[in-house]
Amino acid sequence: MEALLAWCDDCLVDHSLVCSDVRFGRGQCLVAARSCVKGERLLLVPTAACLTDSEATIPGLVHLLLTEDSLGPASRLAPYVRFLFDEVELPYPAEEWCSLPGSAGSLATGRAEWNSQFVRELCSSHPGLSRQRAAQALEIVNSRAVFDEKQKLRALLPVFDLMNHDPQANAHWELGDGGVTVVARRPIAAGEEITISYGDEPNYRLLINYGFLLGTPSP
Repeated sequence: MEALLAWCDDCLVDHSLVCSDVRFGRGQCLVAARSCVKGERLLLVPTAACLTDSEATIPGLVHLLLTEDSLGPASRLAPYVRFLFDEVELPYPAEEWCSLPGSAGSLATGRAEWNSQFVRELCSSHPGLSRQRAAQALEIVNSRAVFDEKQKLRALLPVFDLMNHDPQANAHWELGDGGVTVVARRPIAAGEEITISYGDEPNYRLLINYGFLLGTPSP
């Protein structure tokens, strides 16, 4: 984490008002470094620090992530890519949930079939790529990337991607010319977790997509 934050400083990511933490039932998260007022900017991730696909597609972003990964230290995003592959705890893959009843099982089965086919395509497109690495890259994008259909943005954002979901989120994010900004929706106390909304999703979709259920501690 220290290497990532040092790189973020070099990329002018403004994370001075947030700290990373690990909390029971929430896993890794962001908390306020001090009390903040409504409307205050909590985080700025400039465009130069973002990994984004111009087509705003999952396949495009996965290919881009794997390309940066293959560059190793030569990648402009090397510390962030290393963090994503080496330190990020990912949800269980979709095939683990296929036996669930109803909509959850149907979604998981369809997702698992698509994932398997796409991983094969990735291995064909990237010589020397292992199935494990390909599947990991896909899960990183599925569970960590931010998406805004209206603004045609799908991106992996350092520090930003540590924020957890809450239907009554105390912060929201905005896309501007300079990058992505996180803004307080209400007063936030020092040490309080900073959350955003991942969207109006039912619990079964949160489970398949992100590995958690509302009201249930994270695994």
